Amino acid sequence: MLISPGAIYMPYPDFHRCARVLDWRTLEQMDSLIRRLLNPQMLPDVMLSTPYKVWGKFPDALRDYGNSLAKQFIARNPLENNEPYPYKVEDQEDYPLPFFVGHIMYHKQQKSALMQIDPKHYGQYWGPNELLMSKGVQ
Repeated sequence: MLISPGAIYMPYPDFHRCARVLDWRTLEQMDSLIRRLLNPQMLPDVMLSTPYKVWGKFPDALRDYGNSLAKQFIARNPLENNEPYPYKVEDQEDYPLPFFVGHIMYHKQQKSALMQIDPKHYGQYWGPNELLMSKGVQ
């Protein structure tokens, strides 16, 4: 059984590719969540959340994903006055990631979850072969 990291969606093992395919609402929710996860002392209940328990040990990965989300905000809405790189990452090429990143079944599960959120939007990015099928669904 795969660990579900809550609202941190990763349909691909690459943060930049993930951010490019997210629908607008999910992009906003993930940006907000990552900001809370990186500042848990501001909201102590965040430290009890599933996303924090899974991702809290990987702050550089969260920062890199946050930067990818910020780039998408700017690309989709250039009138927003967002700083393109709100998070400082020491070495973006070499930081630890959770064990499930890169696991094919995990990313299929994430794609399937996103497809349930917005089938029209995500249907343009992947087909049935890239999703986990529910029992009884062919």
